[in-house]
Amino acid sequence: MTTIEEDLSKELSDAWDQIIKSPNCTNINTFGSLMRYLGQNLPPTELANILGGNMSKQQFLDMQGSVMTKETTDEDVLEAFKVFDKNGNGRIDMSDLRFLLSNQGDKLDVNICADICSRISTQNGSFDFRDLVNRLSN
Repeated sequence: MTTIEEDLSKELSDAWDQIIKSPNCTNINTFGSLMRYLGQNLPPTELANILGGNMSKQQFLDMQGSVMTKETTDEDVLEAFKVFDKNGNGRIDMSDLRFLLSNQGDKLDVNICADICSRISTQNGSFDFRDLVNRLSN
């Protein structure tokens, strides 16, 4: 079984190989294509600062790996949940959670989604995401 870091490193390495196609990158346009492929649409000045004239594949992997595996804080999770808090009351509808789990990002299998949802305490079809984050972090 591979770790998240190993999966991420392989994904980044494969993206480099597909777009850069050499051990080093010096072209800002090619580097911009790579970053857009990874979902990061950066302005040219920022791309130039990151690239610094020349970047090796290993430097790229180290840089991106540290950025993408940054530890998520409880505040980060709460902020993400707030986007789906339609009434601003700290609650999210279970139907919205099921939709997100099965249709956004790494889409979960319907059975896994159902298992996750069955473990969350609900009231009138919704759950208190602040309580959930608190329970998950303790």
